[in-house]
Amino acid sequence: MLSSRLLFALPSLGLRAFSAPARTRFASPAVFASFSARPSLWARSFAAAAQAPKALTGVQTKAQKEKEREQKRKAQEKDKARIAKEKEVEKERKAKEVEKAKKAKESEKLAASKLAEREKAKKAKETEKAKADKEKEKVRADKEKEKVKADKEKEKVKAQKEKEKEQKRKAQEKDKARIAKEKEVEKERKAKEVEKAKKAKESEKLAASKLAEREKAKKAKETEKAKADKEKEKVRADKEKEKVKADKEKEKVKAQKEKEKEKAVQEKEKEKALKEKEKGKRKKDPNAPTRPSSAWILYSTEIRPTILKSNPDLKIGDVSKEAAKRYKSLSDAELKPYLDKAAA
Repeated sequence: MLSSRLLFALPSLGLRAFSAPARTRFASPAVFASFSARPSLWARSFAAAAQAPKALTGVQTKAQKEKEREQKRKAQEKDKARIAKEKEVEKERKAKEVEKAKKAKESEKLAASKLAEREKAKKAKETEKAKADKEKEKVRADKEKEKVKADKEKEKVKAQKEKEKEQKRKAQEKDKARIAKEKEVEKERKAKEVEKAKKAKESEKLAASKLAEREKAKKAKETEKAKADKEKEKVRADKEKEKVKADKEKEKVKAQKEKEKEKAVQEKEKEKALKEKEKGKRKKDPNAPTRPSSAWILYSTEIRPTILKSNPDLKIGDVSKEAAKRYKSLSDAELKPYLDKAAA
């Protein structure tokens, strides 16, 4: 085995004799490990180093040492990066293999499930086929039964038709006899109806004549009643006229009495005036203008005849009350003409 000092001196002595890729390989830790395990490699390395004059003399400058250190550092970094990359590639390869194995397992599982489904479907088809065959056999048996039943029904229907034909013939004979009998009955019924219609016609004629007589009597009664009502209306109108005439006479008599009363008052006033004249006092002029009438007096004088015309049965006091009631209900516009007359 080589000493450890020689081992560490080897990179600075012998590697200069190799090319750049060889130096990179020898500078890596893995190469050093292989050199330590195989001494023959060291021997070859020393032989190469012996051929390099600069390495044999041991003359190296400081700058060269720094350069070599830098190269060594870069080579180590590259080895580290390469190893890391190899590890990453190996890791990816293993992951791919795991994924591939997983997919293969899933494919096998899927294939197994598909195979199981196919087997299941095949069994189901066989079961369905057996069931269909069974159904067909059952249908065929049912058809056979139905055919036998239909044949029996046909025989039965044929017998029934024969029976119905015989019954129909008998029924036709009965119908012929019945129709002949009905014709006889219908003939008798029509004869009775003709007789009945004749009697009904005579009854209607008699009833119509009676109704005409009743209508005539009714119209005569209505005419008599209308005549009586007319007479009554005439009598009532005459009474009304007489009443109005009597009321007018009463009003005339009343007005006459009022005039006489007023004349008497004037006579009294004249006598009084004469007495006062005799006494030396001034006599009041009877022809002097009288005091103007109020709006109420003017309205009542105008409305009285209208009230009496519409209500001839009212008394004088009731007429005055009605006039007062109407006077109170007058609006300002309706009252204004009477107020203007009273003020004039």
